Amino acid sequence: MKEILLSVIIPTYNVEKYLPACLGSLKEQDFQAYEVICVDDGSADSTVSLLRDYAAGWEKMKVCTQPHSGPGAARNLGLSKARGRYICFMDSDDMLSPGSLSFMAETMEREQLDILAFGAEVLFENERLERERYREVQGFSYRKAYGTYAKGSELFRELVALSDFIPSACLMCFRHNLLKEHNIFFPTRLRCEDEVFCINAWLEAGKAMHTDKKLYQRRVRDGSLMVTAASFDYFREGAAAWRDIMEILGRTDDEAVRSALRAHLYRRAQEMHKRFEAMPGEEQDKLQELPPMEAAYNRLLLEIAPVFRRVSANYIFPWHLFKKGERVIIYGAGNVGKDFARQLQEYSYVTLTGAVDRAGPNARIPGVEVRYPKDLQTMDCDAILLSVQDKKLADSIKADLQKLGIDEAKIRWDGPHYLQKDFYEGYYFPKISERK
Repeated sequence: MKEILLSVIIPTYNVEKYLPACLGSLKEQDFQAYEVICVDDGSADSTVSLLRDYAAGWEKMKVCTQPHSGPGAARNLGLSKARGRYICFMDSDDMLSPGSLSFMAETMEREQLDILAFGAEVLFENERLERERYREVQGFSYRKAYGTYAKGSELFRELVALSDFIPSACLMCFRHNLLKEHNIFFPTRLRCEDEVFCINAWLEAGKAMHTDKKLYQRRVRDGSLMVTAASFDYFREGAAAWRDIMEILGRTDDEAVRSALRAHLYRRAQEMHKRFEAMPGEEQDKLQELPPMEAAYNRLLLEIAPVFRRVSANYIFPWHLFKKGERVIIYGAGNVGKDFARQLQEYSYVTLTGAVDRAGPNARIPGVEVRYPKDLQTMDCDAILLSVQDKKLADSIKADLQKLGIDEAKIRWDGPHYLQKDFYEGYYFPKISERK
């Protein structure tokens, strides 16, 4: 085989249904100087036999196996076997877009990069998942193309400042020597293993680049690890990642990087608190079963998360869209909607009369009842604020509301300017006297 420029590392676990599409997307690439390292993580189905069948007729592919230890351990084993100058990762139920490998290798070579970051197209396995998990589209797409930075830490700071940091190793290509020289490996957890790995890589990287090309295809399906995000195990491993990032913060001297890490920690603490609150009682009770020190640490995280929420609003309510005294309903109970609700609860300039979300009461905003969008037909208000940033999503919501008979004049949206950093000149806040 000729020189290997790019190693593609894929952990596999009980994915017999999805493996042909994943490997097929690699075999169809128009690039040849690559290898594929599949590490099976103790599959109980026919995944291993499928892998060996593919490898028998494909010289680019190598298969390794390990007892079930999680994707972090599997990726580490793949890294130890990799020979490429550059490294990229895939999940075994996902795919690569045509031409992705050639774009990665050529861009890394031409620009002499340590890291190349890119986006993903999200593919829902069925309509139910698209309804229930539609927000994942935003979770794998960046707001803009960020371009090239002299240091990875500078790009990391910019991503965090714009709430655009996506901790997925599958959305990056790495210079292999960067990982070797700084001993960067994945934590050996079943979940939340990407976050610490990606942060360590960003902070150690030299030249880094982000492109708005969607080189990856992310499959949203039933049965994946992310479906278990409401379980206590997910919370526990997310809390462990939070502690790991705290350790990174403790050994970082650059104050600008420290500020970005603190902002990320604030947001992650709020997310873990939200996940814990959404668990059934029997899942929450598992906190009592942890070793005493770990249980105490996790309780502390849950106690301080609401404090972070109060001091870290990322989205500014668009006061300029409203007249004083208007009654407002928020559409969307995500981070944007929660920030808006907190600000409206502090001021009397306009009145928050309710909130709606496609998830209905399953979505939560503290102190506000969340209902389904169809309930807008009977809810009295002067305006409905779309608390989403993506224009396509906002347009889709507007169309749905008009089908419900909602007056278009009531619908307000200014998504591109919601972010605190992006809010354009001339915005204003209600007077201090109008604070509640």
